[in-house]
Amino acid sequence: MNRVVSLALGVFILYGCSKKVVPSSGTTDSYSEDLSILHPVITTDESALKPVETSKLTPSSEPLKTQYDITQELDSVVMFIAEKNLQKRVIDGFTVQVYSGPNRDQANNARAQLHSIGLDIPSQVVYVQPNFKVKIGKFYSRLEANQVYAQVREVFPNALLLPEKIPVE
Repeated sequence: MNRVVSLALGVFILYGCSKKVVPSSGTTDSYSEDLSILHPVITTDESALKPVETSKLTPSSEPLKTQYDITQELDSVVMFIAEKNLQKRVIDGFTVQVYSGPNRDQANNARAQLHSIGLDIPSQVVYVQPNFKVKIGKFYSRLEANQVYAQVREVFPNALLLPEKIPVE
């Protein structure tokens, strides 16, 4: 039975790989069609080549530079965006997370250990259900946060450098 199935499968594979021959209609004429009516006609009118006098310009034919000028609209949009950015009370920054777990005592121990290694950066214990998290610092740039992260990583190998929204005062 297996031989019959494998033989049939082999025949189908060979048939699928065989060269296909497309029958022709028997005519040797090639396709031809006159498409000259679709080509644009270029005229060499002498009056079109003469420069236009500036006195003949009408208000509707003013230069493109002032006709399509959107500088004022763009300036108003930019000012609107700048005002919205000034109203923001938070900015994107970074913090170093030292501990995350369900045990409050371990979180407090991690915070005490941070103070014992000599870092004078404020730390906080935050409860985000169901975990307590110990975070240190509020940094505006990743470069500042990386320096503290390298120091903390020696004592806390599971520390993480996380992006965070920092309130602006």
